[in-house]
Amino acid sequence: QSGPHWLWIHPADAAPRGIEDGAAVVVSNALGEVAAVAEVTDRTRPGVVVLPHGYWARHTGSKTTVNRLIRYAPGAIGRVPTFSDTTAEVALA
Repeated sequence: QSGPHWLWIHPADAAPRGIEDGAAVVVSNALGEVAAVAEVTDRTRPGVVVLPHGYWARHTGSKTTVNRLIRYAPGAIGRVPTFSDTTAEVALA
């Protein structure tokens, strides 16, 4: 995919952060940050945001992808990567 990342965020999480639908946001943790465009929706639960993978870094505005936020840790079964979740903060850009 190319273009800006989109981020699903629940209205209960968006409101206290001043985030409205279509707002530019930054998703960050100790590993880095990713720029995204917020989609305020109830398609995710409060406390959970969705930032998809599949973007090429060179095609995003921030030149980073969701992988910037995830620490590599092989799983116990088959030593496959555990890229499915992490903790992060979301704020207006």
